Amino acid sequence: MVLRGFRGKNEMTQAEFAGRIGITQHHVSEMENGKRSISIDMAKRIGRAFSVSHKLFL
Repeated sequence: MVLRGFRGKNEMTQAEFAGRIGITQHHVSEMENGKRSISIDMAKRIGRAFSVSHKLFL
């Protein structure tokens, strides 16, 4: 839910966000819906994209 909230706050579609961090839109969808866990490496990439601590996404 945190990922979806940050993405929505920044008015980004899943596809736009996926392109920004170098993954597929499907991967973003799975993370937002709890079907795919967020690794530490991925959390760091997401954190950098939003300029926040990666710990928010773990």
